[in-house]
Amino acid sequence: MATLLRSAELTGTLQLLDLTAPAAARLLEIDLPRLHRILSGDERLPDDLHEVIEAIGRFTDAVVAGMATQKRVRVYTDDRAFIRALPRYAGYTASWHRTAAARAAVRNPDLEVTFG
Repeated sequence: MATLLRSAELTGTLQLLDLTAPAAARLLEIDLPRLHRILSGDERLPDDLHEVIEAIGRFTDAVVAGMATQKRVRVYTDDRAFIRALPRYAGYTASWHRTAAARAAVRNPDLEVTFG
């Protein structure tokens, strides 16, 4: 029997990554109603999607580590400006990026975070 991620763990992970349900559904490539069923505990997250969540976490950690080595990071207040400026992060949100920058600033107190 496959190990399945519980809804509380997924909810916590999405909060840690500052990903909204619609953004998480896009990244997981599932429809929003299914994600809501998973988040409510009516459906469990299968292993393959659990692996995607873990990959998103590893990717976020790599982004944070990269930001922490910089002198300045620009963040954005809205998704449209964020994706226009940083298309390589398409699928993610401006709030995810701001959270990553905040985590990087914890690692590097001299990091200057500016808004674009």
